[in-house]
Amino acid sequence: MSVADPTRSRATVTVTLQKSAFGLLSAEQADGIHVLSSDHRGTVLLVEVGGAHGATRTVDLAQRADPPTPRTSRLLMPSADTYVQDGKQAGTTFGTSAYLAVKKSGDGRGDTGYSRRALLTFDARQVTGRVRRAVLWLNGRTADSGGRQTQVQAFSIGSTWTDRTVTWRSAPPMSTPLGTGWVTDRTDWVGLDVTGAFATATARSRSRSGSRRTSPGSWPASTAQTQGTPYRHWRLSANHRREDRAGSSWSRGRPGSAEPPAG
Repeated sequence: MSVADPTRSRATVTVTLQKSAFGLLSAEQADGIHVLSSDHRGTVLLVEVGGAHGATRTVDLAQRADPPTPRTSRLLMPSADTYVQDGKQAGTTFGTSAYLAVKKSGDGRGDTGYSRRALLTFDARQVTGRVRRAVLWLNGRTADSGGRQTQVQAFSIGSTWTDRTVTWRSAPPMSTPLGTGWVTDRTDWVGLDVTGAFATATARSRSRSGSRRTSPGSWPASTAQTQGTPYRHWRLSANHRREDRAGSSWSRGRPGSAEPPAG
């Protein structure tokens, strides 16, 4: 089976195959395609069309006698998001900005005035099962004179910040490097694999069910890259074992109309 989104408007799509026509199905290992369930109602696939740049995702399906362990996919919107900038803007907050801008200028740690980092936090308590895959989805494009494409990367960071007060000077440092993805000058979705970090956060939130959102009940991340890129939508999808939650929630990210300055 092959699935594609030439419009590049979706990060993921779900595909349902009727059991009466295909029976119970399992999928061979395939990049970006996951079986959520296969039962008497049919087989539900989650296809990550984001990051494929309009290309086709393909998977081989095979009939099976017993249904696989059902899984569910949840979409999490950030509970806090902003970006910070060095140089003369090192003391400025951008919590009300309609976009997230990221850029690595020089080594990304100096005071060039052009480096920017995006910071996001997600409430890990919304996911109750064991996480099998977690993807941080960003939607945007390059807007920089340095080139038409660039790589973006996610990092784990500390949770001691708020989007209305954090600045470059007060932002926690980036720690564990996570997934990477490529962005071009055409608006598109890019998915960054953050499975390990988010799985750890959800495990901690289950063991500390009474924790506050800014404690281990939340999962903060930062993104950084080599050229300027504005992101208009951002979300995190978690593929986990089904326990006490069912179904998926697919909603749009926060829209924005402003463009960051190039350079």
